[in-house]
Amino acid sequence: DGIVRYDASTFRELEPRFKEDVSYQITHLLQGVTTPVKRSDLEGGEMYYPSGRRTVAFDRPRAGKTGTTNKSVNVWFCGYTPQYTCVVWLGYDDGRPLGKGVSYTGGALASPIWTEFMIGAHEGLPVKEFRVPAHVEFYNIDRGTGLAGGNYREAYIRGTKPPTEMPIFEMPEELEGLRLQDRGDVN
Repeated sequence: DGIVRYDASTFRELEPRFKEDVSYQITHLLQGVTTPVKRSDLEGGEMYYPSGRRTVAFDRPRAGKTGTTNKSVNVWFCGYTPQYTCVVWLGYDDGRPLGKGVSYTGGALASPIWTEFMIGAHEGLPVKEFRVPAHVEFYNIDRGTGLAGGNYREAYIRGTKPPTEMPIFEMPEELEGLRLQDRGDVN
């Protein structure tokens, strides 16, 4: 109709809220939400299926997060690639639940819709990887413990690295007393 409703050139440039190495580390973690992993890379030999596993048909670098409210009133999948971001939300306007059980989650309901949309949106586009900033290093860790030396590759900001042994936490006496009270060991 000739009416301009949005013109990106009229908006000021935004400043990044996170440093690029922190943003990449978050992206790397969210890629794990969408990528099934062989437990042999972890331990045991089985497969590990994260909540966003149904995006696997979209065979490109992707990152995302599933979401499900109490009683499955709302479910969603928010995901992105280097080219696009897309959010799929499902729910009723009157707040009734979508259903009960594992079939009524963001991973089960919203991520397949996201996947089909993103397959179409990326048709004909080149496959792009997420750019790894210079201040990010990768270490192999044991995914079960988070300790260095396993078969799972994780991103770390330069100057940090995975621990080699479990930390020992000491609990102050006043907190220990509260813990014992909660268990019923102390009156």
